[in-house]
Amino acid sequence: MSDIYGEKTNEDAVKKRLLPGSPFCERQQDMLQFLACQDTDSLLYNFRNAAGLPVGDAKPMTGWDADECKLKGHTTGHFMSAFSLAYAATGDQIYKDKLTALVSGLLECQKAWETSGRVKPGFLSAYDEEQFDLLEQLTPYPDIWAPYYTLDKIMSGLLDAYELAGIAMAKDILIPLGDWIYDRLKHVSADLRARMWDTYIAGEFGAMIGTLVRLYRISGNEEHLEAARMFENARLFDQMCEGRDELDSMHAN
Repeated sequence: MSDIYGEKTNEDAVKKRLLPGSPFCERQQDMLQFLACQDTDSLLYNFRNAAGLPVGDAKPMTGWDADECKLKGHTTGHFMSAFSLAYAATGDQIYKDKLTALVSGLLECQKAWETSGRVKPGFLSAYDEEQFDLLEQLTPYPDIWAPYYTLDKIMSGLLDAYELAGIAMAKDILIPLGDWIYDRLKHVSADLRARMWDTYIAGEFGAMIGTLVRLYRISGNEEHLEAARMFENARLFDQMCEGRDELDSMHAN
């Protein structure tokens, strides 16, 4: 292929870059500097603490990832995606090193959960399975806070680590986690799932459909594709298929 300057390039080797001096490039540099300063042990704090692993001298997170917050864990997923994108955009090893530390730490937590016997195999989150149990009882927000939304962000970050940064061990976390989702939801009736996904905030599931399809493309496991279908929101999708706009007054997620 030819690039925009007419020079012959190898398509597989071409890496698109933001133009220096542009406001987009300047903001990218701000973000890269911010990411380079992040403490991966802090980002793993909630996961290690929940799994019964030592947290060392790591500082706990704050805001929506504070220990008392029921949404904790999702920010670590966002950071994995950010590190993956930063590495893909720059090739700088510092971002891959931080990403590797996160993925390795999460794999350790997943294994600790399994050996604890407190959860079903494959589970990973920054809290135990209680929020998932309560959602199946249609427990409302704020008693629980979007456990599948949080899980979606964690899985998205792991998928980005695998696909953008080539960190193979992310797959070792994702496949059993996908199995855990399928094994859990296959026991939930379609009617109850529909009511779960319609539960304001508590039932938010983010982009779990797309996330599980991405996982299926890696694993080839039909159960992961079936799990994706279990997140279909009939109240929204059926109306869309019929050409009706039902988005007014709906919560964005």
